[in-house]
Amino acid sequence: MVKDLITSLIILTSHGDVRYGHVVTKIIMVKKVCDNTRIKDDVLKSKFVESYNEFINTKLDNDEQIDDKNKLAILVKQENELKVLKINRLIDINDYNKEVEVIRKEIKELTDKISISEIRNMVKTDCKELVVFDEQKVEIFLEKVKIFKNKVTFRFINGVEITKKYSNGPSGNQKGWKKKQVKEKQKYGD
Repeated sequence: MVKDLITSLIILTSHGDVRYGHVVTKIIMVKKVCDNTRIKDDVLKSKFVESYNEFINTKLDNDEQIDDKNKLAILVKQENELKVLKINRLIDINDYNKEVEVIRKEIKELTDKISISEIRNMVKTDCKELVVFDEQKVEIFLEKVKIFKNKVTFRFINGVEITKKYSNGPSGNQKGWKKKQVKEKQKYGD
């Protein structure tokens, strides 16, 4: 059936219109591979809440950031030591200027790197666990979401990725769904 459809499309393209040839290629690709990764909104929101709470509790700083912050502290200490040497006239002013310039350049590079990787527009009060989904947290903390079959990966703005498995629940109408719907209508009104 698919081969017949492709053949008939190729016959239609014999007039020299190139666009139909591209459509044929896409039809073949769609028939061979299905990349449907549907996830319900409420499932996605609940998985974000779980990932966000894990992120806040354990992974606010990744290893690279911690190393950069330690290097920055060492460089600041070295700069202060050079200042003391200069004040006590234990170092030539030209040597001091050369070394301080190099250290300040490294400090600026590290500071820029840290500020880019740190959380944008964040205040300390934002770092609290969520109970329900908060759209503002998504805008502040989340960089990217990748959805795969039965798992979703959240990439936070400091580079930390947290992957969660998900299920949209049972498919189709389940036994007793109508009774459950009637009970809910009676309980909550129309």
